[in-house]
Amino acid sequence: IKQGFVLTEHPTRRFHKIQVALFREDCSWDVKDTWILPEPSTNVDHLALGKYVAVLPNFGDFTFAKVLLDA
Repeated sequence: IKQGFVLTEHPTRRFHKIQVALFREDCSWDVKDTWILPEPSTNVDHLALGKYVAVLPNFGDFTFAKVLLDA
């Protein structure tokens, strides 16, 4: 998960606790709590578990985050 800056005048990254929804082909899903580190990117190890076909960061909208989805 990548984290950039909101404003170039204030180049600050912060910790964020988010939920990540992981969807399977049969439309069932798992939700995992995840900490996003104040770094340019954070690897989330548990995203590789299972056979998921889609990932939705910030599921539940617990933090202010602009989510950009990659097709």
